[in-house]
Amino acid sequence: MGKKFSWVTTITIKDIQYMLLYLLLFMMPISYHPIIMRMSEAAGYESGTILSKYILLLFAVLFMVSFLRTTKHIPTLLSKYLIWTALIGFSGIVLFMIYQNKGLITILRTFFIVFASVFVGWTLKPDRKRLTWMLMVFSLATLFSGLMQVFLNIGGFRIATLYLTDSKNSLGAMLASSVVALLFIFINQDKGRLRVFSLACAFLGLVIILTIRARAALLCVFLVGLYMLMYNSRMKKLLPWIIAGGVVLVVGSLFLPVNIFDYIKQSMTAGTQGDDITSGRMHTYISALSYIASHPLVGDVRKETTIFWIHNFPLRYMYDYGLLFCWPILGLYLYLIIFSIRRSSQTKMGYLYAGYTILFVPYIISMFEPTFPFGPGTVTVFNFILLGSSERCFKHKVKILKRRKLRRDKDFPELTNETPQSLPAGNPASS
Repeated sequence: MGKKFSWVTTITIKDIQYMLLYLLLFMMPISYHPIIMRMSEAAGYESGTILSKYILLLFAVLFMVSFLRTTKHIPTLLSKYLIWTALIGFSGIVLFMIYQNKGLITILRTFFIVFASVFVGWTLKPDRKRLTWMLMVFSLATLFSGLMQVFLNIGGFRIATLYLTDSKNSLGAMLASSVVALLFIFINQDKGRLRVFSLACAFLGLVIILTIRARAALLCVFLVGLYMLMYNSRMKKLLPWIIAGGVVLVVGSLFLPVNIFDYIKQSMTAGTQGDDITSGRMHTYISALSYIASHPLVGDVRKETTIFWIHNFPLRYMYDYGLLFCWPILGLYLYLIIFSIRRSSQTKMGYLYAGYTILFVPYIISMFEPTFPFGPGTVTVFNFILLGSSERCFKHKVKILKRRKLRRDKDFPELTNETPQSLPAGNPASS
């Protein structure tokens, strides 16, 4: 009777957890809907939206519910993350004691949100159906918010000289994650309708990215898509279909009022100063590198210069705090991306391990934006939840393979590597 009650309770907690998760994945992109943004401006919000506090509350409840489904074993990924975060906190305390600079202490909240996201993902262990729901809910909500920004802010699918999109960089990153997620559905689903629908939505997301002129997000989709094409075995099987679709797209664009190639060119160059497609960021990078070369240990902790908002995550922290204080942040930054690349290669980008590859999105964007991949706010929560769930699925798969190997070794010891070389072929060792 006790076992039955425990089983029912576990299923109920699991259902509640996924219900909260789906609601969170819906609310985060919807907070970028232009109507929500206008209401937030009218309410006097300088940062975030009127939904921000409810999203954080929902995320906190999801985090607490996830504790009810936690396991005794904490993965190496989370334990090492905590160690790096503790080092960041220690570095922040030392920085404050010496220079009265609270910079590193104030950003600890961001790293806790990322830890909580990975932890929530670790407790999920979704099957293919639940993973598809996760990817679809987030992607469709993001596409809807992006589409409304195109219609209400820009006035349709046209390239505006000025940026008319609210929180363009954050929305662009979420759109890029959605496009990559939809590509995973397209590659791995066997249902024809779902495959066609996901591909059509991915194309729509790409057009929205072009229209809002999120250039870093566009480059990100291109690089991750190329990576998937080169190293995903199932993607290679779909290559003829992708080429055929590309040909249809190119031929069809010839009959459209706006040539697709001109549309892409305008998206990449509109509003730029002369030939500087980086909008002055390259000059900022060079100035920051010059200052770091002169002050490699402490950077600009005394705020002696005024290089404002360096649009590159590693460069920004090296400039602001120097290697002496920012090394734990750079260590965590490198640890997570190296971990994801290695796992993505080990799993051959399988469907349940999509989180390893989708994490590439905020990392690529971090080369062009100062707050990614750990922020801003809850923008990358989706990516880190998927990272945690992918790691849980990976560890579960490894555990199953180890059990199979143990059974094989017990029943067929002649197949193990420990079998003596002198054992005659065809003469199994006695157990």
